[in-house]
Amino acid sequence: NYECFASAINCTFSHYCSIYYDVEKHFGSFGSFFNLTPLSGTFGLNPPYQKDIIEMALEKALEWLEDADKSNKMLTFIITIPI
Repeated sequence: NYECFASAINCTFSHYCSIYYDVEKHFGSFGSFFNLTPLSGTFGLNPPYQKDIIEMALEKALEWLEDADKSNKMLTFIITIPI
């Protein structure tokens, strides 16, 4: 129920992260994905198709999944990236 990379004009959920928090906080943005600390829930992870951002996002997601597993929390990422 949460989009990790979106904007006010392309989000489909009421909770999302975006690059321009100062403007988009008024529309529901929670700021940068890289400042997020998800504990549980389902997150759509569709980063910009830029290799370094994809790699950083996947590294963060793996860290959070390991933390959730240690805490017996249910955390899911639906990942959309080019192959």
